[in-house]
Amino acid sequence: MTMTARNLIYRQLMSTSVLLTGLVSTTATAPVDVVKTHMFVRGNKFSGPVHCMVDILKHDGFLGLFKGWTANYVRLGPQTTITFVVLEQLRSLAGLGSV
Repeated sequence: MTMTARNLIYRQLMSTSVLLTGLVSTTATAPVDVVKTHMFVRGNKFSGPVHCMVDILKHDGFLGLFKGWTANYVRLGPQTTITFVVLEQLRSLAGLGSV
């Protein structure tokens, strides 16, 4: 396998990894972000985060915990991409090579 083909495969795997990482991290943190936002906006209405989450589930259902998911993914996607690219460049400059 030539170095160019290897680099192309590596870049494709890196791109896929970045997209999947953004997808997983956005999905995992979305409920916490929604509860946090509700607490900031209407904090005096709730006795705590659990009470806030129960209220969201009661009024909006399970999918209510994922409101704003797309906006978070659009924000997190470029951030994750830049982070991975910068870290790989730093590894390369340090002579550590690719993972």
